[in-house]
Amino acid sequence: MPYYVVFTTKPKSSSLSREIAADSTITATLLRQVTIDSSQSQPSSSYTSSTPPTPPSSATEDSDSQGSSSLYIPSKKRLLKRMVRSAPPTLRQPSRTDSFAAGADPERNKPLPDLPIVMQDSRILHTEVSVGFPKRPRNPGDHRGHGSVEAQTSLPDGLFKGKMHFSSGMLPTIDWAGLSVRYYLDVSVLFGQDEMRSRIPIRLY
Repeated sequence: MPYYVVFTTKPKSSSLSREIAADSTITATLLRQVTIDSSQSQPSSSYTSSTPPTPPSSATEDSDSQGSSSLYIPSKKRLLKRMVRSAPPTLRQPSRTDSFAAGADPERNKPLPDLPIVMQDSRILHTEVSVGFPKRPRNPGDHRGHGSVEAQTSLPDGLFKGKMHFSSGMLPTIDWAGLSVRYYLDVSVLFGQDEMRSRIPIRLY
């Protein structure tokens, strides 16, 4: 795959352009990035569990139990027997512990969902390093090869032509739910203590 790196100075400086064209270091790197996201590859699932709570005993059952318990009282204690029959029924309020034991709280027994797993792998496949910009772009202009002054001043000051080699076994660009394979061309130009970087996405078929 051919690629081009150009530079220009603003305002125009011929002396600085010559220094950059002679001493700058150009580095081009082919980068592959693979991302796996389990939260997008699996459909979301919801957990629901409900157990009907045990209804409390009715007043009729309590009163019957109270009435049946009075049958065991000796007949000679008739006064106590009347008091037991006339006493109001007592309702038992289910405790919080009983509710948890019977599974009446679905939120407490709800299982925890699976945590999403995101894995990313970045790998450098190929790197090329060159020194200097050996060429300067030219405008075709007229048949003599000279363009206008405006066209000449708008051209970059330096041009580098490179070629990135790809292996036949490389994976194509993938953009699926939960899986992505992307390629980037990272280019840096180093001149003295200054460095300029650029990243260009590449799509392989």
